[in-house]
Amino acid sequence: MLDLVNLPQWRLTQQLGRCNRFRAGIFVLASHTPWELRELETTPEIKRLPATQLVMHCASFGIHPEELTFDYPLEEGKLKEGITRLMRLGLISAECKLTEAGKFVSRLPVSFETGAMLWHAKQTSVLGAALKLAAVMETDGIRKDFRFSHHCDTSSDWLDGLKAFTLALTVDRKADYNSRKQLFEAKNIGFKRLEAAKSLYRKLLRSFPEQLVRATSIATDEQLRQCILVGSLDKLFKYGYGDTLSPVVSENMFTCYRIGNGSVVNSVREFAVGNLRTIKPKNGGRSFTVVEKITRISKEDLMAFAALRPEIFRLEEDECFTSVYLFNDYLVEETPNQAQSVA
Repeated sequence: MLDLVNLPQWRLTQQLGRCNRFRAGIFVLASHTPWELRELETTPEIKRLPATQLVMHCASFGIHPEELTFDYPLEEGKLKEGITRLMRLGLISAECKLTEAGKFVSRLPVSFETGAMLWHAKQTSVLGAALKLAAVMETDGIRKDFRFSHHCDTSSDWLDGLKAFTLALTVDRKADYNSRKQLFEAKNIGFKRLEAAKSLYRKLLRSFPEQLVRATSIATDEQLRQCILVGSLDKLFKYGYGDTLSPVVSENMFTCYRIGNGSVVNSVREFAVGNLRTIKPKNGGRSFTVVEKITRISKEDLMAFAALRPEIFRLEEDECFTSVYLFNDYLVEETPNQAQSVA
C-alpha cells in the first residue's frame, strides 16, 4: 500500500521546470492540497530523524558532535539525547569515542539497538543463535498480523517469532505448495516478511566466521531475553493493574499503556520491554497507545544485566526498597507493601 505525500513547493517548481525544459508545457496540480498550504521545502533529515546516526558517525572519526556547526540548527537536547542513547547501549564512551562494541556494531547492517544486542550475544557466546533473532526483529517480525498470537511458552513475542522463523528455515524449499501454505497459516507467517528476514539473516551470516556461528548456535530463552533487554533499555516497562504497563523511563511516571493484542506478561511482579504504537480509531474516537511485541523481563534478568554492565545499569536492594538506576536516572522504586498489594 502506497501513502500519498504532499510535495513541498520547491518540488512542484522543479516539476514545472521539467515540463518546460524543451518546449512550452503545462503543469497541472491534481491535488486537493493547494500551493499556498504546502511547505516551502522538505524538512532536512537532520531535523526529522534521531541524532544517533549523526553522533555515531562523528564518533567514528573521533569528533564530538557538539563541537560542530550545522546549517540547520538542531532542536535543543537532540544531540544530548542521541549521545545518551548510544552510551546506554555501550557503543560510545563519555568522550564520544567508539567503544569496542561500537566498532563491532558500526559494520553490521542492523540498527544500533540490534547491534548492541548482537555484541552482548557475542560476549555471552550465543551469537549464532541471536543472528536469527536479529533478523526477525529488524524486519519487524515475520507474522502477517500481530493481533493473533502463537506463543510457544516463551512469554515473548520476539522469541515466539524466532521459533516460527527457525521452523520455516527447516522446511525444504522443494516442499509442495500446500505443505508450506499450511505451515504459514498455522504459524501466522507472512511470505514477504519471511523472505526479508531470510535475506537479512544471510547477510549477517556473511559478517562472521562460519566456525564462530556454529559454535554459538545454541542458547536458552533466558539468554536471548537478556540480549533483547540490552537493546531495549529505553523500552522497559513495569507491569501494573488491569493489563497495563507503566514506562520506567518517562517524564510522567503515572502514564500507563494497555498491552497490545498478541502480547503477554505472565506476572504482575515483573517487567517487560516492548514497542509503543499509537492507534487512531476509524470511528473518530480518542487515540490511545498500546505496548506491542513484548518480552517478559524478570528481576533476575535485570540483576544479571546489572552485574554485566555496572557502568550504566545499577540495581540496589535493601529491606524496604528495590531500585533500578540507569545513568543515574531514577527508573523504578517499589516497597514490599506495594508489591504485596499488587500481587
